[in-house]
Amino acid sequence: MKTLRITALTALLLTLATGAAPLLTITDKNDGQAIKISVGQPFEVRLPSNPTTGYQWTAGALHTGPLTETHAPTFQPSTSGLLGAGGTQVFAYRGVATGTAHLSFGYARSWEHTAPIKHIAITIVVLSGAHT
Repeated sequence: MKTLRITALTALLLTLATGAAPLLTITDKNDGQAIKISVGQPFEVRLPSNPTTGYQWTAGALHTGPLTETHAPTFQPSTSGLLGAGGTQVFAYRGVATGTAHLSFGYARSWEHTAPIKHIAITIVVLSGAHT
């Protein structure tokens, strides 16, 4: 617990010193939620994935608006070392203007022309100032 407090304090101090907004992490547990961020706030959507099964997450189209994608989606393999173990797909965004954006992600095999077996939808509300 002491380490967590020190880490959180260090992150806060770095944020205040650099003026950068802390990185927010969104997961599949946030499905259906509306999440408020500030202009300039970076965030990642991190979704459990196992590409060895052929399934992968794809993001719905991001139209111009309050968000921008900061880099191409990435995959972080499991640290378990087990053959065929899953990992996490990471989608990175930043709030660039006030407004509301709807993000959607589908978990499917690219060669199958069927509905995704999982679907995640998140609303991001970008506000002009800092908030909690």
